[in-house]
Amino acid sequence: MGCEGPHLSASNICDFTRRLEGLERGKDESEKSEESQEQSQQAAAVLPSIKVLEKILCYETKLERQLYRAMAARIGTEALAYSLLVED
Repeated sequence: MGCEGPHLSASNICDFTRRLEGLERGKDESEKSEESQEQSQQAAAVLPSIKVLEKILCYETKLERQLYRAMAARIGTEALAYSLLVED
């Protein structure tokens, strides 16, 4: 058959053009989606595992408690020293 096929009408050309434009839009959207997915995977690869994050949270909590205890102890000793000075 080759090049001797039926001639394309204007409506067929318009249909093909619309389909081609739709495919091009789909390709662009697919490329954007793939790029976004790749960026998400790279960001996730940088984060530590859940187990490590839980350990960090535990250490943070312990340090915070120690800090508050030290502050309370310091305030308590300062209050005691002040009360001794006032009584003299």
